[in-house]
Amino acid sequence: MILQQMVSAEQSEEFQKSALKSLLQLPPFSPVFSKLLATLSKEDVSVGELADWVERDSIIAGQLLRTVNSAAYGCRGTIGSVRHAIAILGIPKLRNLVLGLSVSRIFSQVRTPKTWSTPRYNLHAAACAIMADQMALHKEVEFGEGAFVAGLLHDIGRMVIALGLPQELVLIQELERESAMPGWQCEQEVLGFSHGELSGIILKQWNLPRSIQLAAETHHFPPSQLQGLVPLGQIVGLANNLVNRMGVSIEATRNPPEDVSPFLQEQGWGDVSEKILKTFVAEFDSMRSAF
Repeated sequence: MILQQMVSAEQSEEFQKSALKSLLQLPPFSPVFSKLLATLSKEDVSVGELADWVERDSIIAGQLLRTVNSAAYGCRGTIGSVRHAIAILGIPKLRNLVLGLSVSRIFSQVRTPKTWSTPRYNLHAAACAIMADQMALHKEVEFGEGAFVAGLLHDIGRMVIALGLPQELVLIQELERESAMPGWQCEQEVLGFSHGELSGIILKQWNLPRSIQLAAETHHFPPSQLQGLVPLGQIVGLANNLVNRMGVSIEATRNPPEDVSPFLQEQGWGDVSEKILKTFVAEFDSMRSAF
């Protein structure tokens, strides 16, 4: 069923309120998750402080150590403590791992409509986060240290639409199947806004850095350049494109996974594309085993 007219401004406002209200369905963020998000704007967090936070959440600490001890990180011997893991990986990498595991844990506790797959959402979010983080290591990126979190949360608007607007989600999915329009445009037709816009609003409410808010908001149509830097939204958008091509998509797809190396080279990553993809595969396989 193809819709014949766009939603009114009043209806769109009501849809947005209903979607945002569904955030109340999410479990309370754990203290470690909230504190780690706060460290995105800090450079002086100590190893001891970070270890203390993580060790207070036994489930996350256990998942973290299992992940760090996997083959992806190639550590000699067994890492038996969070402090040892930080010493091996460094604060940024460990923070990213814990945030990824925490987000998966939070969303897995929420009941969603039958037409929505939280496991696929979690895998896609983790894949985008890891890919964006790896790509940001090889370019001068605006707020590159936030690439992992921007990739991890760029589609939070889609989750919230599924939670708060399940009937409209069905219409969006039908429109996407029956038209040639991308998903974000189908959302515009049905709701009057896209998941990117909604993601930006949510991340603003969560007090994340402005660059991460904008990256989520603009990942489907980012600016091409920003004062000599690659915009973070461009990195997230490309990461999203790449992992979808690799078959790690929120939607169920019958398309076979692509070899994305040529595409990544065409986008300007040249000789480092193979290194990016090799590291991505190792880290993603390790993290997904903890979900």
